[in-house]
Amino acid sequence: MIKLKKLLSESKFKFNFKTLRDAESGGKYYKNARENSTRLIDYFYEDNKELKKSIAIFIKQAEEAGNKALNLLGNVPYYNESNLIETLLSFEEIPTKVQDFFPIPIYVSSGKNDRATIGILVHWNGKKEMFEGNDEATDATIAFVNRILGIGTKKVIVWGSHNTELVHKIKQTKIIPKGLYVSPLKRHAEGYFGHDRNLFSCEIKMGDISQESDVDWKTITNAKVDKVKIY
Repeated sequence: MIKLKKLLSESKFKFNFKTLRDAESGGKYYKNARENSTRLIDYFYEDNKELKKSIAIFIKQAEEAGNKALNLLGNVPYYNESNLIETLLSFEEIPTKVQDFFPIPIYVSSGKNDRATIGILVHWNGKKEMFEGNDEATDATIAFVNRILGIGTKKVIVWGSHNTELVHKIKQTKIIPKGLYVSPLKRHAEGYFGHDRNLFSCEIKMGDISQESDVDWKTITNAKVDKVKIY
């Protein structure tokens, strides 16, 4: 018989039989994760050695997957552990390999007292990409995420549509003020075009931007820009 204590480990991220128990009864988890936890627990207690073995393997691999994702991010000051557990338990079919758990979204911030997290999608091959922005994220968290993604000094062309006076000031000073929304997509910025608004484009460092969504980006500092054009 497989003893429950053998399902425990010494890894940085803990995923064990108690995790399943907590998820089964915890209201903070979504229905799918709770139901899958119940399913795994029921399987474990069935009089079937192969089922017990498969659940033990699942627990080991889930913990391995969580730790691999975190290790790929490097030194993370804070991550939402409950969300990670929920992700590992939200499956259609029970994963049979560590790779099957990927890609894994990890929600991170600059510290445990900074709970306005940003989601990063971590792939099995080590690729990392923005998954979900947060307009309440602190500058420290945004800078941390940009470092993880390796985009701090990379420059991109963005588009914006703002009042005429502001746009001409941006062209003159080559500075975009902190908190201004821009977009990597021209057609999205054009959607805000209206009376006393000018469409413009410029080149900006990714490290000066918070990606609130795929199309809505916001400056996190008074950002220096180049190649300013007004249309």
